[in-house]
Amino acid sequence: MPQATPDGCRRQGGGLGADRWGAGLAQLARRVERGPKRLLVVDSHCDLDRKNTLRGTDGGLMALDWDAAGAVGAVHESVGVALDWSDADPGMFASTIAAYLRLSGIVIPAQPWVFAWWVAAQGGWLDYNAMHRSGTSLGATEIATTLARLRRVAAGMDALLMALP
Repeated sequence: MPQATPDGCRRQGGGLGADRWGAGLAQLARRVERGPKRLLVVDSHCDLDRKNTLRGTDGGLMALDWDAAGAVGAVHESVGVALDWSDADPGMFASTIAAYLRLSGIVIPAQPWVFAWWVAAQGGWLDYNAMHRSGTSLGATEIATTLARLRRVAAGMDALLMALP
C-alpha cells in the first residue's frame, strides 16, 4: 500500500514495486517522484472517480465509498480527479484543471511531480490486485485496466503537461 508522506502525497516504496511492472512504468515512477518538500494539503475523498459517484435526480453528483478519504496535496487531488475523469485525454484533462483553478485559485504547475499521487495510488491498486486477486477474473481485469491507464499517462504525460493552463 502507498504510504503517506509529509507533503500529503502517498507514494509506493520504490515506485510501482520498482521494476516489477516493466521499464516503462518504472521510468514513469522515477519521472514523477521529485516534487516540492511542502504543499498545501487538503482533506479529500481521495478516490473520486466514476465508480464512486452517483448522479442525483437534480443532476448533482454524490460521492460514495469514503474509505480512502484523508489528507492529500491539493495539486495532487486536482490532477488525480482530472486524470480519473478524462482518461488522460488532454482536452478533458485541461478542462477539469481549469475548473479547479476557477473554483480554488490553485495553479497546477506543468511539472511531472504533479502526477505523483495518482501514479502511486494506481501502483498501489495494481500491486494489491497482483498480490490478492491475480488468480481471479476480477483481478486479471483490474490489473489489465490499471496497467493500461498507467501506460496511457506515461505515453501522454508531455501532452497533459502542455495542456495545463
